[in-house]
Amino acid sequence: MTTRIRSWSTRHLYFAGRVVLINSVLSAIHSYWCQILKLPKKVINEIESICRAFLWKGQYMMQGAGLVAWENVCQLKIAGGTGIKRMAEWNTAALFKYVWAVANKEDNLWVKWRHMATYFSGVRSQQAVYNMLKSGYLGEPDPVTYRSYSNGYTRQKSASLERMFLQQLLPI
Repeated sequence: MTTRIRSWSTRHLYFAGRVVLINSVLSAIHSYWCQILKLPKKVINEIESICRAFLWKGQYMMQGAGLVAWENVCQLKIAGGTGIKRMAEWNTAALFKYVWAVANKEDNLWVKWRHMATYFSGVRSQQAVYNMLKSGYLGEPDPVTYRSYSNGYTRQKSASLERMFLQQLLPI
């Protein structure tokens, strides 16, 4: 990431150009890793600080604060933001993609392996998914916070994993 930003720093890019580069190139780099493992908060904060510095100054590192809070920058475009995804939220969503695949018994190699492992251990696959979530394999078993977008407004909603399973928001 830093070598790409250093090569872009020599060019005089407008703010909109830097937003496009963050959304297309830099997001693609960390999206791969977000899909396969839970990234530590320190790593997420470091990557977001690099993206912030590039957005505001066009450089790899910067001193001082940005012009607008990062939470506002990361809003949807229709809500007045730039559409840059929050990395922690993206990491959680990408990992839940695999949880959803296991719960729905999708036809891919990772899901087949997971079902086979749970079959031989004598545990139902849905229970194994629940245990995997509750044990913190995908992160802290804190309440799951998700965003609901409607009519251009963002609402934060929260639910515990146990409540999601008990109310069958995720199938057991």
